[in-house]
Order: sequence, then structure tokens, then C-alpha cells
Amino acid sequence: MAHFGLDIGSYAIKFVKAEGHDSHAKIKTVGSVYNSVGQILPSDQNQFQQLALLIKNGVKEFGLSGLNCHLSLPSNQAYMSIVQMPSLSDAELASAIKWEAEQHIPVALSEVNFEYDVISRPPRNSSDETMSVFMVGAPKTVVDRYIQLLETAGVEPTGLEPDVVSLARTFQAQKDTKETASKSTLVCHFGALNTTFLVTSESQLSVIHTANIGSLALTRTIEKGLGLDPARSEEYKRTYGLQENQLEGKVKTVLLPVFDALVKEIRKTIQFYISQSPSNNNISRIIISGGGSNLPEMSSHLVDILSLEVIVGNPFENFSVDNNLKLPEDLASYSIAVGLATKAF
Repeated sequence: MAHFGLDIGSYAIKFVKAEGHDSHAKIKTVGSVYNSVGQILPSDQNQFQQLALLIKNGVKEFGLSGLNCHLSLPSNQAYMSIVQMPSLSDAELASAIKWEAEQHIPVALSEVNFEYDVISRPPRNSSDETMSVFMVGAPKTVVDRYIQLLETAGVEPTGLEPDVVSLARTFQAQKDTKETASKSTLVCHFGALNTTFLVTSESQLSVIHTANIGSLALTRTIEKGLGLDPARSEEYKRTYGLQENQLEGKVKTVLLPVFDALVKEIRKTIQFYISQSPSNNNISRIIISGGGSNLPEMSSHLVDILSLEVIVGNPFENFSVDNNLKLPEDLASYSIAVGLATKAF
């Protein structure tokens, strides 16, 4: 069934259509529209209608009318955990998983749409006696609101997927190469309001984490620190970023306290991964994605601080792209939408 990926961000709404799935997918359509509402799922009904209209107009503009939609669920709108459990059969796990979920989801399971997936299970005769399970509980009120949003926009929803799963799919597509698959990779997706962290190891999702710090906090820091209006602050952030030799380093100086808070979250994620997987020792590389990853000198600054390989992720790199398609300059912003579009059904 044909579908497209839809990633609703507070700054922009991204649309991606692909033929095929996973590493065999071919990207056919890419586009975005500015989110003038500035919210992902507004409670105000007028703003809700405005957002639905933006989606509807985007669907029409990019030739996606009549296609079903696969939508991203932001990490901060769901309860997600990766848990270690005794190695169980599928039948045993089905009986035990709800008890385990109650230990990690802080609301009644009757209030959420609950799903789980086995990430890894030890092979027979292995000395390892634990399995890794990914659990997600999406509040029913949130899911219903998203369905209502898409129906208002005239779009048929196919599914709702946590953004970490979409990101993992995007950056795991090259897992057929031994060198890539053996690396422990930390993906940092910098959105406008939040930053999502996930670690993949041996082509499997190992750690997930979300921090309520995004690129909008950087803009507001410039606004307050340099006394600029919001539009000029955004311009300064995108133009000068962490460059030491621009404007006498004034933009970098005001940005560093917020950026240091992001670095602390990165370190926290790395340390948690090491504590969970001491045999893997450390993270091999960091991929930064999302609109916030385009901050000038971000990657080089992270290299200096963390002494790790840091690259700006290109979500299209591991997929074929239609010859007639011109990709946008802001590639990293489409990481979630690409993962949604290349999901198999």
C-alpha cells in the first residue's frame, strides 16, 4: 500500500514519499512547509484547524493526495523503555510483558496504546540469560488527537511510530556493511523544542533518551543575551553559531551555557550505555541530525569536547533517490520523515 512519511515539527512539517522499504527504498518525493502555528499538536481548536490546513496544503503541493500517511510520534509524547528481561519464548513474553510494563509506564495500561518488540534474544546454548525488549505506551488521548488531525487534513493514517524507531531505521539502513554494523553509534536529533538521543549497537536499538532542550532555546538565549528580536536572533544562530571568529565570538559566548547543557545530556546517554553494556566499552561515533544540527561549528565543537567522531547525518545517503528529485539543502531535518517513508508494511 502506497504511503508517505509525515513528521510534524514545531518549526516545519516534513513530507517524504518512497517506493520500497528499508535499504531497498527509493526516495520519490521530499518537501516541507513552514509551521506557522509553532506547535505539534495544539490544544486550541483554531490552531488545530490551522495546522490541519497546513498539512492538507502540503499534501496537495507535493502530489501526495490519496496516499495513506505514516506519522511520527515525538518521544516526549509517549512512554518508552528498553528493558532487560529473562529470556522467554514469545508465549511466555506475552504473559509477562504487561507486568513488566506496569513497572515502567507511570499510568494505567488501559490509558495507553501499548506495543512491544523484542530487540534481541540470546541464541540457544548461550551463557547470556537475558533478552532486550522495547516497550512503548502512547496515551490514547494523544493518539486519538493525531488521528483527528489527519482526518481533518483529509489524510488517511496508516500508523503512528515513535520518532526513535524512525531515526534508527534511517541510520541503520547501511547495516549490511560489517564496519558500520559493529560500531556503537549515538544519534542526536536536535529538534526545535526537544533533543532525542538513541544508541544503536550491532544494528540494534540499545538506549533511548529525550531532553527538553532544543534549538529554540538557543535562539531565545541569543535574543536575551544580545538584545535582539526573535527573527534576528534566529538569523544570528543560523549564520554564526559557535564560530569563534565571527562577531568577536559574542554569539558563541551566549550560546555556550545552553549548548553545555546539551553536552551534559550527551555524556549522560553515553555513560548510561556504558553502564548497561560494559563489554562494548564506548560509543564509536556520533551522528547529529534534525534542524538544530546545522548550527555552524557544532560538529567540530563536539569533537573537541568529546574526542569522538561526529558527523552531520544525511538521511538520504543509504537510499537511492529518484533522478528527477532535487534534495533540499537542509538534509538533516528529514531524518525522521525518511525513516517513516521507508517503513515496510
